[in-house]
Amino acid sequence: MLDIKDFTIVDHAPSGTVVWNIGSHMPDGYVPFVYADRDYHLIPGRPKYAVKLDNAREIMDRSIRGVETMTKTARTSIEKRNK
Repeated sequence: MLDIKDFTIVDHAPSGTVVWNIGSHMPDGYVPFVYADRDYHLIPGRPKYAVKLDNAREIMDRSIRGVETMTKTARTSIEKRNK
C-alpha cells in the first residue's frame, strides 16, 4: 500500500495527467493521477496527485480496460462531483 503522504491531494485531475494504474496499492477512496509517457510509464521526478472520490475503488478496478478508460471515468466522476 502506498502512503497518501506521497501524493498532493487535489480536487481535480491536473491537465496532462492520467490515472496511475496501481490497482489496490492506493489507499481506499483515492484515485492517483501522474504524468506518464506515451506508454503510460510514470515519469520520474514529476509530482503525483490524488483525488478523493466515492467511486475510487470502482475506477481502480477498471484497470483491465486500460489507463485511458480509467482516466476518462475518473475525470467524468470529478466533473459530476464538482458541479
